[in-house]
Amino acid sequence: MVRHLTRCVSTRAVPGVAALLASGVLPASLAACSTGDETLFAGDGAAVVAQAIRVESRSALPECGAGNQGSIYHARAEGQLYYCDGELYRSLDLDADPSWVISTGAASAASCPGGGYELKTGPDANGDGQLTNDEVSSSQTVCNGIDGEDGAPGTDGEDGADGADGKDGADGADGKDGADGADGEDGAPGADGADGQGCEVEDNGDGTKTVRCGEGGSVTIQDGADGQDGEDGEDAPPNRVRLSLVAEPSGPHCMYGGTRIDLLENGHATSCDYICTPAPAVVYGDLYIDDVEDLAQAAGITDVYGKLTISGALTSADLADGLLNLVSVDTLVVTDTYELTDLSALNFVHVYEGLTIKANYALTNFDALEGGVTSIAGDVNVSNNGSLTRLDGLNGLTELANLSIRDNASLATCEAERIQSSLESFVSVDIQGNDDTGLCL
Repeated sequence: MVRHLTRCVSTRAVPGVAALLASGVLPASLAACSTGDETLFAGDGAAVVAQAIRVESRSALPECGAGNQGSIYHARAEGQLYYCDGELYRSLDLDADPSWVISTGAASAASCPGGGYELKTGPDANGDGQLTNDEVSSSQTVCNGIDGEDGAPGTDGEDGADGADGKDGADGADGKDGADGADGEDGAPGADGADGQGCEVEDNGDGTKTVRCGEGGSVTIQDGADGQDGEDGEDAPPNRVRLSLVAEPSGPHCMYGGTRIDLLENGHATSCDYICTPAPAVVYGDLYIDDVEDLAQAAGITDVYGKLTISGALTSADLADGLLNLVSVDTLVVTDTYELTDLSALNFVHVYEGLTIKANYALTNFDALEGGVTSIAGDVNVSNNGSLTRLDGLNGLTELANLSIRDNASLATCEAERIQSSLESFVSVDIQGNDDTGLCL
């Protein structure tokens, strides 16, 4: 804020302020304001007494701010009075005498439209410690400046580069059904369809029965133990039994739920089988596969937003049949397999969060992951794979958190060190317990 000074001096001849300052004499304290007709001066607020504070020179003045706003200082070296307006020091050009007092009050709106202060000095002729209007000999007005107009807006900066695309979000909830449309005209009658077929049960004569429904598949059911003879009923058609169909929740029998078929004899279930719901294309959560039944239920899955664990007595051919459509997983764990020799079924599968290849007895390589393992947010752990001889599946890996390649008896140490040398970003690398005598091409 810009401030300006206005000096008002009476017509009475008075000694200059320099004589007061040269003498080194300033009032230590000033009397309070009077009231009534003999007010200190006509302003927007009551006049107040100021304390004149002595300092050695202008450079010794404290910083001017809200804490000492309204204070008056005497710089001895310059012989000058300074007034702090809350932001800046202003030199005062007041005529004064050593016996005079100095008074500070708010300036009138007419004198300072933006506000300010009026300083007055004069002799205390009647010795009452007050400065009345007829005792004022010299005055000065310090006005606040009026705010200037805002500057023109600056030029907009250039747009930043687009960020990388995020992963697809989960499907939104289905919208409400729309209103029914008007009925269309009846179409021409279609040709008669073939006669439908019901379910039939065939007794195989060995304690099992086969259930066939239309042109679909068939289910073979083992007979239960003989129950107690019931009362004779009406004769039934030959080779027919009753079936009970019950919804099966997600669990060990059906990964994503399905239907349980019970064979009923005399009102009791003697055997059962399951028809399971196929897996969805996208799985949100962890998926565990350790036998061919799990693989059959996982057919059709393309993406796993979670951890996929492959374990158990599975072969490379089994994986090729069950995970043909898999495209990406967050974390891949292949552990405790006995017949798995490679991961060719996972060709071009992308891994994003973490990779663990651990304790696989027959696994010699996982080359199929090359190109799908490039940037891992978490850790990569390859350990305790007794038959593993190469790490080409990690050829494209450039950044990860922690890399551990340990205790692979048939893997040359230089092969692990080759992978380490290609990394651009990592936290730690642990390579030990591999074949230190093995050679690398």
